[in-house]
Amino acid sequence: MWSIIGGMAVLVVSGVALRSFFEGRGDGAVGVPGGGDAGILLPVAGKTAADAAARGGKTPGNDEAARVSAGNLAEVLVDAEPVVRRFVAARSVEDLLPWVRNPVEEEPRMRKWYREHPFDDLQVKEFGVNRAVRFLNGLAWVSVKTSDFNIRQIVVGKTADGFKVDWPSWVGWSEMSWKKLREMRPVEPQLFRVSAELGKYYNFGFSDDEQWRCYQLGAPDGIDFIYGYVRRGSELDMKMAGVTDKPVALTLRIHFPENAPSDNQVFIDSLVAQGWVVGAGGEAEQ
Repeated sequence: MWSIIGGMAVLVVSGVALRSFFEGRGDGAVGVPGGGDAGILLPVAGKTAADAAARGGKTPGNDEAARVSAGNLAEVLVDAEPVVRRFVAARSVEDLLPWVRNPVEEEPRMRKWYREHPFDDLQVKEFGVNRAVRFLNGLAWVSVKTSDFNIRQIVVGKTADGFKVDWPSWVGWSEMSWKKLREMRPVEPQLFRVSAELGKYYNFGFSDDEQWRCYQLGAPDGIDFIYGYVRRGSELDMKMAGVTDKPVALTLRIHFPENAPSDNQVFIDSLVAQGWVVGAGGEAEQ
């Protein structure tokens, strides 16, 4: 009799655990008991600074309205997997386009990008690692393990033609390369995806640390970095208050001062998005 009672208790506990697993946790993690890798911020292209940005900072939370448009957990894990596998395995723009969100808008960017960046020789080894899926602004963030044994997140959106991948956030696309940014020193604001943390470099026109707040802005590949400055006490300074000494992924608009004496110091004009996904829910510049 005690064996039967013990067995029933195990079944009850197991049932509660499974229900919690598939229905999602109260802390916002869907299908991830205890959180685990759900703390990863978003898809990143690099393996150093950008990966650090992915591990730090605020994780996209769950949004019930978003879940309706992005699909439920099971739908994302089942229907988005073949799309993501084909997307990651693609080795030409033509092969990528069928799996990309907003293909008309992205195609010219993609063609320019891949003239300067070779395709990664990657495959998806595991889709939905720990079933870590988060929903925000009509999109779903999914953890994937790639053939280089990195765990990254890829963002997918549900369309009339099925799930599609957010390409700019996956590669860390910016309006110009970091090399050209340094060479041309544009004085008009340019959109850049960066990993941002507090910096300590005050020099030239930004030498007054009581007037300026410094941020170290890392490239998605984790190799290059520059310094960005915001006037202390400004509205933008308040909006960037969450950036600390731990890198976080941000999308910013930046520009050089006129006749800049240095190729590594820029103004930060605006915070476009927290993270590298822009336009998911109609984000406006902040």
